[in-house]
Amino acid sequence: MSPSTQVGRSWDWLTRILRRAPRTWVSGGVLVLYCSVLALAPGYAAPPSLLEQAQQRTDEAYRLSQAGRYQDAIPLAEDALRWREMALGSMHPDVAHSLQDPATLYYRQCRYTEAEPLLQRAIAIREQALGPTDPEVAQSLNHLAIGQDVIHAKAMFGAEEGKPLAQPGATSRV
Repeated sequence: MSPSTQVGRSWDWLTRILRRAPRTWVSGGVLVLYCSVLALAPGYAAPPSLLEQAQQRTDEAYRLSQAGRYQDAIPLAEDALRWREMALGSMHPDVAHSLQDPATLYYRQCRYTEAEPLLQRAIAIREQALGPTDPEVAQSLNHLAIGQDVIHAKAMFGAEEGKPLAQPGATSRV
């Protein structure tokens, strides 16, 4: 059996495992280590199926988000992020974009402290890959600043995490 056939079979096996894997395996680095070993194999190429599945998860997360089902969309966005990271490497600009997807879902639920580390990591990746003056870096910095402003305002007014500062439909006197 050729090395490229072995790698292809290994990726198929990995894809099946990922569908059933407990989150602790992935976050614990077991699957990342496995992918790192595969990357050293002769004839290595990230299978399109892994990236295609990541895109399908991203698309489904977007549909759920549009329907206001943010909590249901978060696991799909996180899966897409992990899969892109395994296929492309942790410092790829597409991974930075994938980091913003769950961060945006956290923002929409007023869970700013959970979004912040994801945005900081996206900024670091983009600064390294694209340079500090790239417009995508500025966009990420803007998203982070908005979240930090809201966190600061909530602290000032005693609002709880996960709850908006103002009630929907409330009007301002300004």
